[in-house]
Amino acid sequence: MRTPPGTPREGVQDGKPTVSMTTCNAEPPEDYSLRTIPVWIKANGKKFKVNAILDDASNETFLNQDVAGVLGIQEPFEKAKVHVLNDSEDTFESMPATVMIESVDGQFSKEVRVRTCPRNVTANYRVKNWSKQQSRWPHLGPRSFPKPAGDGTVDMLI
Repeated sequence: MRTPPGTPREGVQDGKPTVSMTTCNAEPPEDYSLRTIPVWIKANGKKFKVNAILDDASNETFLNQDVAGVLGIQEPFEKAKVHVLNDSEDTFESMPATVMIESVDGQFSKEVRVRTCPRNVTANYRVKNWSKQQSRWPHLGPRSFPKPAGDGTVDMLI
């Protein structure tokens, strides 16, 4: 286990007890995820662009309830019980629905079952605009990244 900077460390040197402390002024590293994508969500003849995060640990797809409202999705609510971090459970009212997801370039589309979520499915996580960040990583230089939808809020967990 790594000791955080600024944590006193006790020891013995030349038979005498010692206490030493290290400090670090470096800024914490930024977290970026390449597992976020903008997609079109279609339902009831409406189309809305959202940011989605691809989550290998989820066995269901969730959509923010306000997006479902924009698309005019109206289904009966039912209780949803989900397992979240730290082996905890969360229960909330959810609308099960079927929507069409489509890539922003229109080359892929698929019908998917979703459950609505009454709050942001990824809390306050925001998507990074990779076209503005890719110069920091040379191996991403020749790639083309789509612009995130809206303000970068993640509205869908796949």
